[in-house]
Amino acid sequence: MNVRDIVQNAISPSPLFLVELPGTKCRIIRNNGYRVYCGVYPLIDGLFRKDIEETKKFGRKLCDTVAEKMNNHGFFTTDEIPEYGISYGLSEKEYEYIYERTGASRDRHLVVMFAYPEREALETQTFFEELLRKEYLKYRVEDAGAACNDTFQF
Repeated sequence: MNVRDIVQNAISPSPLFLVELPGTKCRIIRNNGYRVYCGVYPLIDGLFRKDIEETKKFGRKLCDTVAEKMNNHGFFTTDEIPEYGISYGLSEKEYEYIYERTGASRDRHLVVMFAYPEREALETQTFFEELLRKEYLKYRVEDAGAACNDTFQF
């Protein structure tokens, strides 16, 4: 699994789903009134895994860029789950609830979580999606250029 293979899938905008988690131990979500806003993205699950160096670096760079531009703490994802030793205080049951509330499937979707008031969550999500589309286009243009070079010999 590598970033290039994952971002070859087109990134479409996602609705923003509100998920309330009363009683969560997740400090990030507690500090936002037990609410988290979620975007659901098919076919890019694994893009932010921490157990693979390439996706770890890519995810860190993307999150840091979002955090810097939006002047907040960025986002977290369902790729950062307890089985990888990362949970942010969310239980496995809470992750399952997030999948259920958003209509996402664990083996097909990446859920990106924004623990901010609704407007800030929407603005952060919009910037996140723009960055993902730029990555998609960057790889597509590189691949198209390589294909042209293979076809046309000067």
